[in-house]
Amino acid sequence: MRTVQGDLWQARIWRVVTTNLEVNRDGRAVMGRGVAKQAATLYPDVPGLLGLAIQRGQRGVVCDAGSRLVFFPVKHRWREMASAELIEKSASELADLAEAHPMDTFYLPVPGIGFGGLSRGAVQPILDEWLDHLDNVVLVERGEEVAGRYVDSFRGGSHDDARARLR
Repeated sequence: MRTVQGDLWQARIWRVVTTNLEVNRDGRAVMGRGVAKQAATLYPDVPGLLGLAIQRGQRGVVCDAGSRLVFFPVKHRWREMASAELIEKSASELADLAEAHPMDTFYLPVPGIGFGGLSRGAVQPILDEWLDHLDNVVLVERGEEVAGRYVDSFRGGSHDDARARLR
């Protein structure tokens, strides 16, 4: 596994989106903050697609070929802290996916450390155990300059304003 600093949305292969496993009343996945909100802003159909998968019992990594997104659960419910056990399950499943598709590259933000509330020190050993041997998994660290582009995903804000900044 490599680590780079950059912008997840500049990746042109598979982008891994950290999510929770909660669905709202209209059947859409709750994707209201962080990388999940960024994905929902760029791909408005994604919350519905992921919500359907969750309602059908999917509790692990889900791929959407249309958007080239991989959903990597880190929380059971959006209000909770990230779960190290769920991150480990997702990392294991991402490893299986990456091993099955060695010609594809998977760009993963550091899971669980933003709104998940975990420390990098708590998450890094999990990533090392499951993903370190894979050359086609790239860990993306977001610097301050990149984070500034996505300020609306860290608090409220209009999807139209955020979509304009993401493009």
